[in-house]
Amino acid sequence: MKKTLLFLTLIFVQVLAFAQSKKAFPAWMDDAVFERKNSTAVSGPVDPETGLKTEFGTSVFRKKVHSKLPDFQKMRQKSIKSATESHISVDDKLKQLFEHKTDIEKNILNVSDETQKIPFLELLKNLESQIKYLESVKTASDTKKLK
Repeated sequence: MKKTLLFLTLIFVQVLAFAQSKKAFPAWMDDAVFERKNSTAVSGPVDPETGLKTEFGTSVFRKKVHSKLPDFQKMRQKSIKSATESHISVDDKLKQLFEHKTDIEKNILNVSDETQKIPFLELLKNLESQIKYLESVKTASDTKKLK
């Protein structure tokens, strides 16, 4: 117990000796006055062309840089719309093609000149091949569902 008390006393004396041996601040620091001066310096953005103070946000740099964020809601709607349009079911595509085919057949009946019917007939052939392809895709997907 005496040893620990002696040890603590020795440490305390050393700390006091260190604190007293430490030099004080230089004298000039006591004489210095730390006051804020009211400066007339510009405290905002300056227009580089005129050198005059400008209102915040009206500088030349600010006019050139557009920091407006994109409308994320519109971007989401566009992506959803494009995703849904690209994934129309086979049945809906077939229905659209059949409707288009009936419209073309009506146009062929209304045209009297044979030379004017040629583009409609080519379009009709193209539609029939698309319909056959989609029907084969549909039957293939139906057989996969049954397995």
